[in-house]
Amino acid sequence: MHTACFHLTNRRGGVSRAPFDSLNLGLHVGDDDDSVIENRSRAAAELGAKLDDLVFGNQTHGATVAIVDSGDRGRGARTLDDALPATDGLVTETPGLVLCVLVADCVPILLMDRKAGRLGVVHAGWRGAASGVVPSALAAFGALGSRPEDLTAMLGPSIGFEAFEVGEEVVDALGLTGTSLRVNRDGARPHVDLAGVVGDQLVDMGVKSSNLTINRQATGRANGEYFSARDGQSTGRFGILAVLRAVA
Repeated sequence: MHTACFHLTNRRGGVSRAPFDSLNLGLHVGDDDDSVIENRSRAAAELGAKLDDLVFGNQTHGATVAIVDSGDRGRGARTLDDALPATDGLVTETPGLVLCVLVADCVPILLMDRKAGRLGVVHAGWRGAASGVVPSALAAFGALGSRPEDLTAMLGPSIGFEAFEVGEEVVDALGLTGTSLRVNRDGARPHVDLAGVVGDQLVDMGVKSSNLTINRQATGRANGEYFSARDGQSTGRFGILAVLRAVA
């Protein structure tokens, strides 16, 4: 049997200076690389891990989910150059390998098959949700032998409904309708409950609703507890770091 240990970071506890203050985990946002590496080391330590236990994808708001193992340990931890290319989700059966996804308004997803000992993390913004990152993640688990009904899913903090004002192209890309409970057209522009949309996708794909938890802490506010890119300003990235541990 295995369990998943995970660490959800926020803005606090790092060494980065404004506007990335302070626990920015993103190497791609213009922060000092040494500061980011120190921040990542601190985040890893929360799981009893080291920097080189981490593995990152180079996230592109796409639908690619990679199955990783011990040979991928350390990829993307110190530089974007060796991160898994164009990868927005990671799945593993390898205990001790720390999977990482970074967000600043997008939905971070943690998936686990506890009985089989399989773990996944996924970055799901509206583009990823529209392009199929959720089905790709479940397909990766399926390739290892897990069924959707075997999985437990947790969605971390993401853009709140009130802050996520979008254009009609987003509503159309997500396949939503004017009568959907996830869309509000009372104002001049629609607002979308992105976490709700992603949660619905998981359930529609076969994840049991009783095995789904949505953290409703909202990003989308300048200087909030979590980084937010919603205002278009330079900002950092928070994330979910997750690792499999064997249990007796």
